[in-house]
Amino acid sequence: MTGMWTQLGQTVRKAMDDSAAMWRFVVCVIVLTAAAVAIIVAAAP
Repeated sequence: MTGMWTQLGQTVRKAMDDSAAMWRFVVCVIVLTAAAVAIIVAAAP
């Protein structure tokens, strides 16, 4: 688990140098969050 966070931190730091990659990462997180919320809402009675 800790290794994953370290890798994520390195990826984020690398992405900070490349704003296009950072925006792709941000959009990806937003889409995944929206999908998770949609699934939870759909699963709720």
